[in-house]
Amino acid sequence: MKLCGLELPDELCDGDNGANGECDCVEMVVRGKRVPPPHGHSCAYVRQRSVLVAQAVEMADAAVATRSPREDGGVSYATWTKVFAQTMDDLSRPLLRQSGNGRS
Repeated sequence: MKLCGLELPDELCDGDNGANGECDCVEMVVRGKRVPPPHGHSCAYVRQRSVLVAQAVEMADAAVATRSPREDGGVSYATWTKVFAQTMDDLSRPLLRQSGNGRS
């Protein structure tokens, strides 16, 4: 497969995504073209983690009152992003343990 002028080798197409490594994860579409999943990619993990996004957004919204960047120079948005990222890490940690890719 060619991406950005480079030919990607078949061995990049592995993981739990079928015989040729192709998957339907949105993350595997770059500039409108499907790319092979990286080594260790797990479609099941991606699907399970994606379900957590709405919950993390809700929790970040409850924890941080965002204001217009004109009012606070973007500080509240930056704080919200940090809270969201940490919440996603916390919520997805059990998924990593299940997959064997995370720390206990």
